Amino acid sequence: MSNAVWSDTDISNLTRFYEQNRTIKSISKELKRTVSSIRNKAYKLKITSAGTWSEYDIQHLKGAYESIAAVSSIAAKLNRSFASIACKAHELQITKDPGAHVVTEENNQKSSDRMKRRIALGLVKTTGWSKSGIRQDLGIYFRSTWEANYARYLNLLVGEHKIKRWEYEPVRFEFEGIKRGTRSYLPDFRIFYEDDIVEWHEIKGYMTQKGRTAIKRFKKYYPKESFVLVDRKAYKILENKYASMISNWEK
Repeated sequence: MSNAVWSDTDISNLTRFYEQNRTIKSISKELKRTVSSIRNKAYKLKITSAGTWSEYDIQHLKGAYESIAAVSSIAAKLNRSFASIACKAHELQITKDPGAHVVTEENNQKSSDRMKRRIALGLVKTTGWSKSGIRQDLGIYFRSTWEANYARYLNLLVGEHKIKRWEYEPVRFEFEGIKRGTRSYLPDFRIFYEDDIVEWHEIKGYMTQKGRTAIKRFKKYYPKESFVLVDRKAYKILENKYASMISNWEK
């Protein structure tokens, strides 16, 4: 796939394909560019028609979740990423437990009982310190304990109307022209505020050289994006303040 500079013709075709609501993969094939390159360019140009959730997509997602289909298979069917499927399910407040679309105390108890049975049978990977897995209360796969706890903190902010909503790993940013090393960056969270301001939050308990390079290049290539780093010190401040207040906080 090409990483060449975008010409006016390329941009014109990209806009036209999005207006036709073509899939990202078909656009990628047509323009001979990677899927990430297509998404990032569209994001920069604020083109959002393609990839929007149609009523068919939403109904298929709900039906697939009710049948407890694997998230990976749902993603393949709808031509979307794992994170996109998980985030949309979170937005719609649906889980992989039938009858749990509406968040009520009764449904939460039913969901908890079903999860306990599945854990006892060894059907579900449980999570521990800094481990990945699907969190029952959030219905989303997270790469670490800290990320899952941060999502719970964000839910608290949503409930307090301090933020509008959040998404987990929704966009991968490519660094066009970089041939070696760190060529892209996937922020942990996208935060939407009531005044339509958007921030990208990264949770880092330990900063590797690769992570440091990714963040440095993200700031260089996307200077207009607002970025917040939640490092170990910042996370511990949140934990000390909210761990006892937020349900299911993982130690």
